[in-house]
Amino acid sequence: IVSTDLRTGCAVGVAASACNFLAGFSLIPAFQIKQGIMSTSARSYRETMGLLSLSKKIACVEFSGYLFFGAALQISEKIKRQLKELGATEVILDFEKVVTLDATSAKAIGALVKSLQMVEVKVVFSAVGPKEKQMYRLLMKNGALPVEGNKDDGSCMIVDCMDEGLCLCETRLLKTTMFAASPEGENRHFANDTAGQISQYLHSFLAPLPFQSEDSGLAPADTPELLTGIALKMEERFVDAGMFIFEEGEPCSEVFLILAGTAILQRSEKNHKGQLSSRIVGKYSPGSLMGVLPFQVNPAHTSTCVAGPSGCKVAILSRKALQELEAEDPRRASLVHRIFSRHLSLLTQIA
Repeated sequence: IVSTDLRTGCAVGVAASACNFLAGFSLIPAFQIKQGIMSTSARSYRETMGLLSLSKKIACVEFSGYLFFGAALQISEKIKRQLKELGATEVILDFEKVVTLDATSAKAIGALVKSLQMVEVKVVFSAVGPKEKQMYRLLMKNGALPVEGNKDDGSCMIVDCMDEGLCLCETRLLKTTMFAASPEGENRHFANDTAGQISQYLHSFLAPLPFQSEDSGLAPADTPELLTGIALKMEERFVDAGMFIFEEGEPCSEVFLILAGTAILQRSEKNHKGQLSSRIVGKYSPGSLMGVLPFQVNPAHTSTCVAGPSGCKVAILSRKALQELEAEDPRRASLVHRIFSRHLSLLTQIA
């Protein structure tokens, strides 16, 4: 203003402030890329060992904060370059930690998706919110999300949470490789009934760790019989669609194994207006365990779980049944705790 007139000085000051704001915003990290993490889904030994190498083909891009025009520069330049360097063939774009998104970032994400599809990289959108919300509408308007009614080739899909996206990507990768489980091989030790199904799912959590071999002898030779004994202690229950499997505030006295259908985990949270709303934080399919962590450390559930659209069949291990196992056969109880430990170790990978 001293060097020029008032109007010119104000204009120069506004322009300089805008440039400073844009430069600063473009330097704030808007995303984080994770590679090599695995879902909480139960897998066979063969599949688990296969995923140790295949999981590097999955990259999770976690967006966070405010995705405005400054973040668009990072999206259009850095993400594509880093994904190419990582060699990922499956990419999850996770919006769980995004506060808000504007049209410029949505357009940049749309361009990113198209460029990935051109090189045959499959994209999964996670936690984009309901269709009526701004983030979903902007992503759809800018060509990022798949259009309903179009032929679904699996190149772009939408899921509710990162864990569901990881499970989807893992399953796709396993189907295209030799690591997919052989039904005849995996089922040969188990009866063809509900107890056999429960035992098979539990057995998948006993797959050796990376530094162990399949014949390491860490599991007892009579593991199938021990698991059958555990299965017989579990209560079978069918829950109708939309009905509660457990509710927030209920005592954590049971662990649930999904046998058929799906289960949806919801958590009550306050939005930016201070209003209480329910948000989906997990979706579980057959073979998944639920409630292990709260069973171990919490007196009451902090989330609500409901049965999916087709209902949900679960096998339930109560605290009382576990105590009976500890008294009757410590080996069976030891296997239960080992299964719980493996499940919790998988949870820490997507935390």
